Amino acid sequence: VRMTLLDLSESLPLSGRLMAHSSMLAYMLLVAFQLPHHVDSGPSCQYSTVWQQQLDSITNPSSITAFQMAITPFANLTTATYTGNAIAIPNYVEIARQEASPGLHWIAMLHQDKQRLILGFRGTDLNSSSLSGQADNCADWQLWHPWTPRPSYCSTFNASTLAYLDHAVHAAKALQQQYPNASIALTGHSLGAGLAQLVAVNLSQAANASRLNAINIPAVAFASPGIETALPASVYDRSHCVFQLYDKQDPAVQLTRINQTGQYCAYTTARNAVCQRCFVEAPDLGHLGLDCELCGLEHHIYKHYLDLLYGTILPQTCGSFNEGCVAAPGM
Repeated sequence: VRMTLLDLSESLPLSGRLMAHSSMLAYMLLVAFQLPHHVDSGPSCQYSTVWQQQLDSITNPSSITAFQMAITPFANLTTATYTGNAIAIPNYVEIARQEASPGLHWIAMLHQDKQRLILGFRGTDLNSSSLSGQADNCADWQLWHPWTPRPSYCSTFNASTLAYLDHAVHAAKALQQQYPNASIALTGHSLGAGLAQLVAVNLSQAANASRLNAINIPAVAFASPGIETALPASVYDRSHCVFQLYDKQDPAVQLTRINQTGQYCAYTTARNAVCQRCFVEAPDLGHLGLDCELCGLEHHIYKHYLDLLYGTILPQTCGSFNEGCVAAPGM
């Protein structure tokens, strides 16, 4: 049975890495309904106006209905990457998918207007006894904390299998070539969120050599680890059109905040002693104790994010980890 951050089973032990949790705790919301404050710190990067209205409705919504309508294609595609089910998203049709076993999983869908294409990457398979889960764990290690001891089973996989970022970039480029008139956006949760942001940065940087009138690739990510340690030096730049939604109590985001980039909207959920101890005690995602595991059970799994997205409140805080993004006029 495959277990993911969306579909959890209680058969796995509590100890281990954050990405290998197997149950979910309830969460509580402290704050009343309010519109988030949008922060735009200037035209440091630009994206196609094909996405402008939809992305504005996520980062600066007029209502919770507008927010949920805009986020649904990204959220539902991310759900499909976990469940493996056929997607049923209004106005979109699935055009390709890869479900390597073991290896990277992704699904792509195209809007009926032929101008919008979304590529979503799956997060970590939690069944660490399966080859799929082990490969995902090793990809997590390789991307986010390669300076720590890697799981012993990683030696059973060849370098190509674990080259998730290379495969993700290749998939995005192939889709761009196949659908040259469509503007691509990336999405995913956790490992998938990090890949979405990294692909967006890599493709944007590749297209932005002149830095003049450049159009960046947008990413709408859910709870991404900080990506800057995984960026090659050739594309290291803190001004990217990537965006994420996250819970301020999520250790996967909070413990990597120094390496975060792009814009965000954050939910302020109930603070608790377990998460506070985690944030004090854990230096990074490679050194997680029981407090961080318990905090992650409550605040990192994708089911928690779906509950937040389709609840009764909007993210309470929006801003930028560095600089903001604006739409490209006339594009």
